[in-house]
Amino acid sequence: MKKILKYAIKLLFVIILPLVVSITVVTLMISSPKTDLIANDFPLFVTAMVIILLLTIFNAIFYSGVMSKTKLLPDIDFEVVPVIGLAIGYDQNRMRPQIMILLPFLVIEIKVNKKFKK
Repeated sequence: MKKILKYAIKLLFVIILPLVVSITVVTLMISSPKTDLIANDFPLFVTAMVIILLLTIFNAIFYSGVMSKTKLLPDIDFEVVPVIGLAIGYDQNRMRPQIMILLPFLVIEIKVNKKFKK
């Protein structure tokens, strides 16, 4: 449960919040000159939006650094191999199980983050 909570907090503060704030700021910047309320104080509005965006990005960098051991994505390796084909496989003979995706001239290995007992 503790890992799920850490994962959710990092996902919220590092990915979701900066994305939502960026989309909101861009939307407000595009639509704000059309409204009379903001048109008079547009430089102040732009400055406030830039400060909010910078604070959100700083917050994301801070949480990413503090929670560096909490991983959001699994480890992914790419290998170029001389093979033609399409396949998806699961390799459980290793210490860490892997999902392998075979594409023409490319193998993508996705290593599962969970610890499994043999």
